[in-house]
Amino acid sequence: MLSLCNWLSLYHIASIWVGIYGSNWAQLSGDAHSNSLIVERTPWANRHGHAVATFDSTQDVAKVDGRTPRLFLIGGDSSTQTSYDLRAYPGGGALRNDVWILSNIEMEPMLKQVRAEGRSDTVAQTIVHSTWTEVNGGRRPPDGVTYDEWIACALNPWVSYTVEGCNDLSNPPGMYLADIMFSPRRNFAAVVFKDELFILGGRARDHRPLPQDQLRGGVRTLRSDRHRWREYAVLKNDVWKSNDNGVTWKLVTPGCKAPQANLVHKNGDVKYKCQRDSDCERGATCTLFGNTTSTCTCNMWSPREYHSVSVFNNAIYLSGGYADVQQSTCGSENAACGGGYRAYMQDVWRSVDGANWEALNVSSAFPGRGEHTMTSFQGSLYIMGGRTGNTQSDSRSALLNDIWKSTDGALWAIENSQASWSPRAKHSVLVVPGDSEELLLMFGESEEGVLGDVWSWKGGKTAADITSFIQDFSSSTPQADYVHGNSEIRSLKTMTEEVALIMNAAGIDTIQELASISFDTTIQLRQQVSTTCDFIFLAKYIQKMCDVSSHQIDFIQVEQTSSIPTTEWDGCSHHGKRAKNIKTGRLYWPDVGGIDQVEFIRDPRDDAYRSTCRWNPPARTGQAAVVFQGKPLVLGGLLAANTYDNDVWFRIAELPKAQFTLVPRSHSSDTVFQFVSDVPGCTFQYHVLDVKEKLVVRGWTSTLSNIDYSKWLRPGLYRFRVRAVDPSGNADAEFGNGRNEHIWKYNRKIPYALIFGLLGAFLVICIGSWMEWKKWKRRKAMERYALQRLRRKKSNTSQLVEQSDRSLANSLKGAVLKGKYTLKKDTARLYRMRPNNRILATG
Repeated sequence: MLSLCNWLSLYHIASIWVGIYGSNWAQLSGDAHSNSLIVERTPWANRHGHAVATFDSTQDVAKVDGRTPRLFLIGGDSSTQTSYDLRAYPGGGALRNDVWILSNIEMEPMLKQVRAEGRSDTVAQTIVHSTWTEVNGGRRPPDGVTYDEWIACALNPWVSYTVEGCNDLSNPPGMYLADIMFSPRRNFAAVVFKDELFILGGRARDHRPLPQDQLRGGVRTLRSDRHRWREYAVLKNDVWKSNDNGVTWKLVTPGCKAPQANLVHKNGDVKYKCQRDSDCERGATCTLFGNTTSTCTCNMWSPREYHSVSVFNNAIYLSGGYADVQQSTCGSENAACGGGYRAYMQDVWRSVDGANWEALNVSSAFPGRGEHTMTSFQGSLYIMGGRTGNTQSDSRSALLNDIWKSTDGALWAIENSQASWSPRAKHSVLVVPGDSEELLLMFGESEEGVLGDVWSWKGGKTAADITSFIQDFSSSTPQADYVHGNSEIRSLKTMTEEVALIMNAAGIDTIQELASISFDTTIQLRQQVSTTCDFIFLAKYIQKMCDVSSHQIDFIQVEQTSSIPTTEWDGCSHHGKRAKNIKTGRLYWPDVGGIDQVEFIRDPRDDAYRSTCRWNPPARTGQAAVVFQGKPLVLGGLLAANTYDNDVWFRIAELPKAQFTLVPRSHSSDTVFQFVSDVPGCTFQYHVLDVKEKLVVRGWTSTLSNIDYSKWLRPGLYRFRVRAVDPSGNADAEFGNGRNEHIWKYNRKIPYALIFGLLGAFLVICIGSWMEWKKWKRRKAMERYALQRLRRKKSNTSQLVEQSDRSLANSLKGAVLKGKYTLKKDTARLYRMRPNNRILATG
């Protein structure tokens, strides 16, 4: 598995190649909106109006002091609005003050076999694991304790009186010191400055019950047994910091309840009347208004939300936002009263410690605004877009798409009154580091709804540079042909303009429309375009490949032999079974209801893999965005008025590059390719072409870091290509001989083991046969010897018998001659004398 902390070390490969820019996004966590990765659920709750900041140390720093890069996600609102109006409004919400840290991202490529409709293929995917840690679950005052009472001891340096009991850590309020932190809030700012984490302002809970006389319907409408705790969500200008990753927090400044000087109406609110500075809370000054009336004014920026903060020239800069002002006049002293009017701020403040603030310009040249961005880019501060308006009338509010620039935060000049991107608010602007810094502007909301576009800008000084924003996937980018369901049919790799015009005339404009084409339209197009079914199958495959609903592809069955009712035939898929032509003996597909079937349909997989699916986050507003380890990240936000998410995405700006580390030698029997990529978490796809026959041996096939073709490739001359596919789906677009393309002559390895094995077997058989022959020969010899012995024995026996007979005959003859015996008379005697001998008698 590959760690995000190792990303920078892998870029040494990319440094030797010319970058080709990509636009795809990879999802890290949340409900799946992409097929390029297998993601886990995000552990923190869905939210909007949250803030993020990074402690983004380099690997060299991490090795020296042991620190690792960290991304902080803080607070926000987990409640949705009930109307389609996405603009900020006071009160309501499930506000949070939890702190989460993202410390590591691991990516593990894997291969899996997918089988569908009788076909199988190898699919490569990357499993991503994000390490989130909740370092602070959020803390709140005990029931019945207001927020000011909870942090009373921390307020001691700023109030005109001494808070008692702060040294007693076992009883209130001293016992609260270990737990206090900023109140739950949304629409605030967070920044890492001088290795400390700061949060500034926003709309927050005050934990002060709403007076019952201010409730709708009055006090009598409430039932004491059923009423709920109700409170205002108030604007804040407090500043908190943490130096232990958000576990504990220290109050830097509580801010002021009094407004800043340029927001004082008439003679000011009577509750802020003063005679001297000591009559005001610390951080405020007694200021004379008119000739006789003095009022307390805040020495820092007023409580606000939707302001923008940036670190620039070793200081924290804050601009704009929405503040509440009083517009009514009460009493004979022209005192300000009422409140709740929105002021669109156009001020800029600066601080080197977060506690003491300097007003650089309280009435800057740019129109007052909130929901905008202020970013440090190429040595200057840039303010972009937002929502402006008039305090007296909401109907005069307007969205902006202007760009303002300042080199010091005090003097501002218009750079572009109408940028290429549409007017918007709640968008995000990030600066991506690199050899050439790039500014990204993305997402947000218009008057019609949420936005999902992303724009990049290289900056510059000329008029052409100022207006040279480029939108992702636009026609001027290499990613214009990235495909999705709503892409034009012209984005299909094999589509020609002539065929596209014919399909347009039939009402087919997009890939999705082509994939869901009707039967009648299919038959109509087949009469005009012979390859209609090829394009239909390709569109269906791409739609499945780029569909978010499933992590695996159901492969298109090109030849279908099962019987299908005619009413379900789509006009392309092979229907029924092949028949045999009696005359030619060839197989063919018979017509269906008088309509000829297409004999051959091109396999769509190779053409489909030549296309790249387009993956990007859903349109949103109220998101948080930050650059972490050189990658732009987007986290959560509102997808619609009543839908919010907790998904996390990062953008990969350059196409991945594959590089061979091992290739087979030409005219050899080597069978292994090995390769790597400059982007972690990449899978690979390879393609094999028979150079001599001009035939594709293997279409684009998924693999990991190596391939052994010994089992399926025959000897011949081949071209092998490999491309890296990064976690966002971007694929290597160029091929270079020696880098990711190799042509070689493959000679199959002489099977010495088989040869020697066969020789050995032959020798064993020969030796065994020889030994059997020797045994057979010996057995035959012994049989002959035995037979000879028998014959000799028989011969000897016969000779003995004959000799015995002769002797006996001679004996009998003598006896007969002497008259002692007769033949008949002495036969029995003769047998007794030689019972085992044969007697031959003739008469």
